[in-house]
Amino acid sequence: MALYPAPRREPTYESGAPRVDVPLRYPFRIGRRRIAHIDLVPPTLDDLEALRGLDGAGPREFLAAMSDLDQAEIGLLRWPDVEAALEAARALLPPDLLPVPDDASRIATLQEANVASVGSEAVPRIPATPTDLDDDETVLPPARADHLVDLVGVSMEGIEHG
Repeated sequence: MALYPAPRREPTYESGAPRVDVPLRYPFRIGRRRIAHIDLVPPTLDDLEALRGLDGAGPREFLAAMSDLDQAEIGLLRWPDVEAALEAARALLPPDLLPVPDDASRIATLQEANVASVGSEAVPRIPATPTDLDDDETVLPPARADHLVDLVGVSMEGIEHG
């Protein structure tokens, strides 16, 4: 039995594996090294498990696991280059790892808005995403007793009588 585990050997992958080269719109230099593209490779199973285990893994962690750049160098990328690299990375990652822009939910929201506008009276809608309006800027629709009963479960008369 060894007191210390043997050092882990880094594998040497054969050439010809799927790679995605993402040219940068904003290349930059770090010392003498010029970074003009990101060469993305599929992450290892160890990398995938580590990414899933992180709470709130973001673009920095994903791209560092898939390229030869470290997290500090990934942080120097301009946002359009990060978006292009993440879009290219989707093809190399399991489908459940990165959120996919869901056009179906946007279409459903638009259809609900159209159905509401067809009705005889305007129905106040709660926005699908939170807004940044302050409380004093918010304009609420006037309350109607029949809607309050449905929402709260008690009538205005019950509130008035205690």
